Amino acid sequence: MLQFIYPAVFLKTSDSYKVLIPDLDLTTDGDDISHAYLFAKDLLRVYFSYVTKYDLDYNLPSKFEDIQSRCGTNQHALLIDIIIPEEGESENLAENERAQNNTQESSEKTQNEEAFEEYEMFDDDIILEEDDYDDDDDDEIEQYEYSDDDDEDEED
Repeated sequence: MLQFIYPAVFLKTSDSYKVLIPDLDLTTDGDDISHAYLFAKDLLRVYFSYVTKYDLDYNLPSKFEDIQSRCGTNQHALLIDIIIPEEGESENLAENERAQNNTQESSEKTQNEEAFEEYEMFDDDIILEEDDYDDDDDDEIEQYEYSDDDDEDEED
């Protein structure tokens, strides 16, 4: 089995959590912190399954402290770990690892949610409320209708 542990940066937006794994240039998001964490973990698992299957090069993880020190006031760093079975290992091993992770992830989600509560995840001064958007602007956009004449113009 191969284990990979990478730091990830979680960013709270007005309606979701964005996740960046900077060392691998991977991003994902989720509706809440739990979903974002699980999607990031799945993304990392798929990435390294592909890397190990095709014997590709990849960046080594940065020090967690370096990533954490670069986080802004609305960002927080967490470590994400995955285990990939080596080639030739049984698929049952992967299933056992997933089952074990499900129980571990539920306790990790609670710990991560508590960690996020300790930090101010966004600045109230920069968040726009729904009332700040003007829906009337949509009426000014002209709709383009496709016709067969367009095809004839391109052929000329």
